[in-house]
Amino acid sequence: MKKIFLLTVVVSLLTGLLNAQDAVFSKGDKVLNLGLGLGNSLYHGRYYTGQI
Repeated sequence: MKKIFLLTVVVSLLTGLLNAQDAVFSKGDKVLNLGLGLGNSLYHGRYYTGQI
């Protein structure tokens, strides 16, 4: 009984994962991308320079 229940749970979880793999965007979709420029204070190191 426990094996059948466990198998049912695993199959239902895997089915949900397969459905989650559908494409979110299609060709021709119009999307907007917004970002914040906070990178300069995050990168400190010997090989990193902020000059372009």
